[in-house]
Amino acid sequence: MPVTEFDLRAAQIARAEWWYFGGHYFDKDNASGTPKTLADGTGKAGLSPKGVLGHESTDGFKERIWTYMKFGVYPNANSWQGVRKLAWSAAFISYCMRLAGARDNFPYSMGHWEYVNQAIRNRRNGKVSNTISAFAKDKVSLEVGDLIWRGRRGAAGWTMKDIEKLLDSDNPKKNYESHCDLVVEVDRQKGYALVIGGNVANRVTRLKAKISEDGLLLSKRYEVVVKNNIGEFMVA
Repeated sequence: MPVTEFDLRAAQIARAEWWYFGGHYFDKDNASGTPKTLADGTGKAGLSPKGVLGHESTDGFKERIWTYMKFGVYPNANSWQGVRKLAWSAAFISYCMRLAGARDNFPYSMGHWEYVNQAIRNRRNGKVSNTISAFAKDKVSLEVGDLIWRGRRGAAGWTMKDIEKLLDSDNPKKNYESHCDLVVEVDRQKGYALVIGGNVANRVTRLKAKISEDGLLLSKRYEVVVKNNIGEFMVA
């Protein structure tokens, strides 16, 4: 699918929030170790857990996170007040999508599992236009605006097949712990994609994932690509 204005807007919103949080980044696909920052490129700035550069516990930044919950997930209600202590990475993705103009075409949620499950159902039902659809990472090429998924805790190491197995089971609970990052840059020649996610090292943080010359995701950390086709047929 071609990269659309919607994709670019979502990526730009993510970049702006990343910059607001101090521009922390890792030149790899995980947040282990010490992040670098755009402030000096070394990671020396803002390493204190209570530091001023974009930690979720710091005044100003924690209120920004509440903004993701309020405007990303609960724009017409005050339900965000009851979830302020929950993980906020899905609220960040929801915020980027809503502000980019997804309207009713994205299932906004405090949990990544909810929109990933819907994206899988969309793909299975052949619904791939003006919505999101999920694929195993070796089936589609990454583009700006896409999301990449990985399981956490009880779902650590899960693949697309594991999610589908849960969806097809009699288990009424279809939720699982996971994480998604938003693709903001793809460089096939250099073999990487830059992705931004919320609640990564307690901040909005940028990571770098390996891709093939065809744009396929090679990172062993992520297993599912959520294709963002929302902008394909959007009408203003």
